[in-house]
Parts: sequence; structure tokens; C-alpha cells
Amino acid sequence: MSVFDLPRLHFSGTATTHAPTGARSGLVDLATNTALTADGQPFPPHRPPGEYHDHLDLIGPRYDGTGRPAPDGPFSAAKGEDFAGNGHFAVDARIVGVECRAGELDTGDPVIGRAVDMWGHYNEYLGTTVNRARVFDVDPASDWTTTLMVGQFCFGRDGRSHDVGYMSTGAVHGFHPPRWHNTHHVRDVGEHWLAKRLRRSVVHQFVVAGDGEPTWLDEAAVSPAVRLLRDTVARGEAGGLVVQFSLSHPSAPEVPDRPGRWRLRGTIAPWRPGEPRTYPAGRLLVPSRPGTGGPHNLTVELTDDHAVLNMITAMPASGPVRDGRSEPVPLDIGDLELRTADSGRLVARVPRQSYLGETYALAGGLVTVPVEMPAREAAEEALHLVGTGPGGPVVHLREKEVNVQADDAALILEHPRDADDADHDVEVLVRSFVRGRPAAVGGIGVRQFFNPRALPRDPVAASPGARCSDVDVVRVRAGRRDGDGGWSGTCVLGTDDAGRGWFTLRGAASGTARILLSTGPDDLPCDPDRPGSATLGYDHDDTLGYWPGAGYLAVRVLPDDWRLAGTGQDEVTFELVYEEVFAFYEHMYSFMKAEVFSLADRCKVETYAKLIWQMCDPLNKSKTYYMPPTRELSEPKAQLLLRFLRSQQKPDEVLSAVRATSRRSRRTTTRDRLVKVLRDAAAIELAVMLQYLYAAYSVPTHGAGAEYVRRGLWTPGQLRLACGDGGETLDEGIRSMLLDIAREEMIHFLLVNNILMAVGEPFHVPRVDFRTVNHELAVPLDFSLERLGPGSVERFVQIERPEGLVGEVRRGDGPAALPRTTNGTRTGR
Repeated sequence: MSVFDLPRLHFSGTATTHAPTGARSGLVDLATNTALTADGQPFPPHRPPGEYHDHLDLIGPRYDGTGRPAPDGPFSAAKGEDFAGNGHFAVDARIVGVECRAGELDTGDPVIGRAVDMWGHYNEYLGTTVNRARVFDVDPASDWTTTLMVGQFCFGRDGRSHDVGYMSTGAVHGFHPPRWHNTHHVRDVGEHWLAKRLRRSVVHQFVVAGDGEPTWLDEAAVSPAVRLLRDTVARGEAGGLVVQFSLSHPSAPEVPDRPGRWRLRGTIAPWRPGEPRTYPAGRLLVPSRPGTGGPHNLTVELTDDHAVLNMITAMPASGPVRDGRSEPVPLDIGDLELRTADSGRLVARVPRQSYLGETYALAGGLVTVPVEMPAREAAEEALHLVGTGPGGPVVHLREKEVNVQADDAALILEHPRDADDADHDVEVLVRSFVRGRPAAVGGIGVRQFFNPRALPRDPVAASPGARCSDVDVVRVRAGRRDGDGGWSGTCVLGTDDAGRGWFTLRGAASGTARILLSTGPDDLPCDPDRPGSATLGYDHDDTLGYWPGAGYLAVRVLPDDWRLAGTGQDEVTFELVYEEVFAFYEHMYSFMKAEVFSLADRCKVETYAKLIWQMCDPLNKSKTYYMPPTRELSEPKAQLLLRFLRSQQKPDEVLSAVRATSRRSRRTTTRDRLVKVLRDAAAIELAVMLQYLYAAYSVPTHGAGAEYVRRGLWTPGQLRLACGDGGETLDEGIRSMLLDIAREEMIHFLLVNNILMAVGEPFHVPRVDFRTVNHELAVPLDFSLERLGPGSVERFVQIERPEGLVGEVRRGDGPAALPRTTNGTRTGR
């Protein structure tokens, strides 16, 4: 099952995170997305962003490069260590070991040393894949919600991708929430203002599955292990690939605003559709007592021959690792035994060498040991991981026999328009496992624990005596989205024999919360009705040791901005958009000004209004290229950006169409003129590309087209044909089509030059002058920079026709937009 299945490829390396830390300071009201000053008051949006940044620098406290207090240190706690973070996530990792038979680690397979990459999604708007995976905080006021997004997973590259390509690639979907938070994983951190973070480790997991996924490339045949993995998926024995990896041992920052480096290790294995996508499979064992200093969460899979323990972050390790590359050393806590909980029978021995040796480091933290009893017998009882203490045996870990989880455990919800608004309800699939296997479970409680730190301006939430039940961030209802039933702050559900059940979420108030999936009345972190339980139950510092082994979702409900939905087109000004949308991001995320452009720069914003909208389109929240990377822009504010885009498209004047001229020219028929013909062909391709570009940019903007409709010159259908839908989707009408064709002409230009160079001529870049080009090229059509209209369309039709179908094309009577040019264009292809 999952990483317990074979074959397995293990990888190791470093991960780089550039997560922005400004919003983690506590000086943000997440109910309204408002930057706060030290006295808790909103910072005026019309004031310069740099003034707010200077204010944060003054708040402190300050620290030096070693993490110790220093009045003039470079770090300000109010900004965090990476205030300028852009949300990028990248890995530098290699395959370090493979397992084709359980417990037999092979480091000689040809895949060893090949790269593992995690990229972003293909950007349809920009036509590029130049994008990183993403890291962001679902709840910036919490240390528990730092979530990853990967768009494309690839492995097998040797050197640069054009040297030796990948063995396999595949699309990845959804968020990858952090699992198994180990707040005491790294020991010996010492005194540091970020000590809590430096001690922490987390586990992430995603799958590569779906129609045609993953894709296996020719290079996969080089490796026996990869061939076996490919064949396992091809035979239908698996639904795809599962990728599990841990982030641990973060490097302590020495200067502000630099990406953080983490130790990365993980495993690639077959994935079966009955397994979780984002949570490790197997029988879950959790610490028997909080803060014991022993092993942490792990899962176990038993067969009649061996036991596999997924101990990827279970064993405490030495630290810190300042360069992000040194290999940490697991701490020796002695020999361990896996035993049944009730009868105490020995299931398997886990000698200290199994987690202290090199194999543990190269096998992604998976430990394989022989079993002492058949798997079917061990399946009847819970498991314990037992060690030896000063007074005798010590139970380090106990099996959580009923494990209830949700793959979609990081959710960002729109605030509903009103109490009856069902448009933004979210359906959540719950998976239940009994001793590691899918099974029916009844009485699963769904209860929320709101985060008081996210609501510093709410007097109820910020009260020291606030109880968990004092604020409902969401309302819940058992069943699927189209079901019936009343809404409440809690609900109870059950799962079927396949371990599947559902509940539905609806926003109730702006803020953040954990949604607990409890398996009994005592399965709670604290008494939710006790005064002060809001802070105690959320347990930021993991003093209770409850949440790392619990089933829960991190949820954020965005601000209620529906008052903006009624804003008229004529009311949308730069000043309004800046105050309502851009100011918060200028205050809290300085990477925009440093790496793109300042959102306070009116000229830039108005010039790139269309690009801003496209990146902020709510339809793209599931893509890594979506902006803002924090994904906290509400739908009403996104729609305000769309109206701003359209306000920039208002025409100063409405243009008219013109027709083109043409003249038949002689043809080239002799080989002696091959080089000249090829050079002429290069000129033709460039000239044609320029004509397409000119025509494309002559197409009215959506705002101008709307004016045509208002005047009765166009129908709404003609508006959509020419101009698309005004930015709501990728449909940009004829303009987009013309730009695509222009790109194809550049490809043809390169092909012609390839032929030229093949016959020994240099690469040719002609000078295209439309005042003379028609006298220089022997082709039968007239070249002219002309707006899109009947004449230019007819010219384009003739350009794209085969040569034998091209007759003489001449301009008819009527005014021309440009001085008439003569002589022709090219033959068709």
C-alpha cells in the first residue's frame, strides 16, 4: 500500500521555500485583510507602503544573524525572516536508492543520481511553464497550515533536461497540506528567536494519477527499477504514483529576505485509488504521551514475511543543519519492539541499527524488518511500539485504531452573500480506516476550533476567556452538497463499508479554524466549553500533543466583501481598486514591487490591467501561477478587478475598417536563385508575422466592442467573436487567434533559416520595410500593415491557401488607412 508497495524509488536533497512572513506577525486582521499598526489600528491605505514597512522595522523586537536579541540587528520580528518572500517552492533532489524487493536497497541502478523536480502548472495565459511550485499559509496566524502546491512532478533527468531527459512526468492537482507536524523533531537547536520553527518537521504527500498520467518517456527503459514501476502502473495494478516527502532541519536565516533551505527526503511508489492522496497510508501509531522525547508519528504495514515502518520523521535527530546539506544523525533511543496492545505478543523487532544506519537515510525513512507472527493475527489487535526505560518497558507509541482523515485538508472558502447562499458551499470527502484498512465508522464528530490569533480586532475572539464555541467560522451539515438538513456549528456523520462519508461546509464568519474529525466523545484536545478553551484547544505550541495525530482540516473563510459587488462600471477608479484590493498586498507582500511592479504605480497598473486580472481570475486558484500566491483575494474583489480592466478598455474613438491592394508578381523557378529565394522566404515570413500582429492589435478591446454593440453596429455575438468575453475566461476572440498565427510564422521563419544554414549560409534576419517590400519580393499578393477588416482577412485567406489556388487579389475602390503599397506577398504553404 502506498509507500509500502514495491518498487520504491527514494530521493534526497534540499528544498527551498520563499514563503512571505509579514502576515505571520499578528499585525493582520484576517477578517478584513487589514494591516495593523502596533496599537492594533488599521494602517491607512492611502499612506505610502514604505511608511508601513518602516513602522514594522521600528516595532521589533530585533535579532542578529545568530538569532539572539540585538537592538540594531537586521531581523525584525514584526516582519519575520522573509518579509519579501514570493511564495516559490523548489527542490534540488536526486534518487539515492531503489527497492524492488522489500528491505533490499539498491544503489547501483542507473536511476541513482537522477534528478527529481517539482514544477508549477502550465500557464495558458502567458503560454509558458516558467513557474515554480508554491508554498503559502492557509492561516498566516498559525504555524500549522503552510501548504504546498505542485503542478508537475518529474524524475529521471540527468544534467540539464535537454542533455538527458526525464524518465517520467505527470500533472499534480490540488493542495498538499502539511501532515505529522513534529514540533520536537530536531534537538539541540539552542537559543534562537525562531527555535520553534527550527525544531519542526512536516510530511507532505501527493499523487500523479488521472487520464494518461503519469507519462513514461523513452529514458525510463534505462533503469530496471523504473521499468518495473512503469509496468506496475501500466498493468493496472496501481492507479498512478504516490510521492511522499518530509521537510526538516530548516537552516537558520543569517540575513533577512532570503529563501529558507530544508532537508528533503522522500519516496516514489505505486498508488492505489483506495488509498489517501495526501495522507500517509497504513496503521497509524502516535505518541502515548506528549513531549516524551521519544519517537513520533509513523505508520506500519504488515505482511506474513516482514513489517515496513514509515518512520520518515518519527525518530528525533540532531541539529541544527545550518547549510541545509549536512546529513542529520538520528538519536539512539535503543532497540524497539512492535507488540500487540492487549496480549503483548511480539510482532517484530526494530533494532537500533535499523534506524541509525546508512540504509535508513537512503530509504526515505522506511524500515523493513522480519515479523514474528502472521499478519492476520496482528490485524486483530492494536499495536504498540515499545522501548526500554530506566524502570523497564516503555510504550512510546500507541496505535490509533480508528483513523479518520480528509485529503482536502486545506480549504479556502468564499464568504457567502447571505445565510442562504449555497453557491460557495464546499463538499468534503472523509475517509475512515480501522487498523489501516478502509472500514465503516459511525459517530464521526465534526467540530471547529477557531484561531483567536487570526481575529485580533474581534473582542469576543481576542478575549482570554474565549471558548471554542464562542465563534463559528463555518457552518457544517452531514452529507453531500446537494443533500438536505440544517446547518450548525457541529455535525455527526458516518462512513460506508469503503470508508467513505461526506459533510458540507459553508462560511459563517471571516476567519480561520481547524475542523476536527473526532472518533468519540473523548477524542477532543480539551473541554470546548471551558473558559479559555479557544486558545488552549487550538494549541499553537503543541503543548497537548493532540493535533499531530488527529484528523482535521485547516479552513479559512475570506472577508465579506460583497458590498463591492454593486459597484457600477463608472465608479471603478484606480483609487478605489487600490484602496480595496492593492493596498493590503503593498503593505504585506513587498516582492511585487521588487520583482514585478508596485501596485501603487498607477501607470503600471493601468497598462497591465489585463495581465493583473488574468492572474487573479478566481478560476485559476487551483493553479500555481495564480496571484496573489496567498490565495486570499475574495471573489467580489476579483470581480472589481475585472470591472477595472473593462474600464481601461473604453475607446477614445471607434475605428473603421479598410481594404487592401495587391499585384501579381513573377515566380521563382530556377535552382540558381535558391539562396535568394530562401532569403526572400525569410523576409516573407517576418513580413506576414508583422501583418498578423498589426491586425491583431487593431481588433477593438472588449470595451470598444461593447460600444459598437451600444451603437447598434455589432451584435453581442459579433462582440464575442471579435473580442471574446472581456477577460472572464481564456476566450479572447479573433485577437488571440491572430497572435497564435503570428507565433507560427516565427516558427516558419526559423525553419527557412535552418535550410539556409544547411546549405552553408549564415542565419538571415532581413530588414522589412513596408514602403519597399512589395517591390523587392516576387510574390503575387500585396503586403500592407492594415487593420483587421475584409481586405486584410481576404489577404490572410490568400496567404494561407495553397499556391495553385491563389489568383490575383486587388484592392477595390474606397479609402485606405495607410499609403497604398505595391507588389506581392508569398506563396501558400
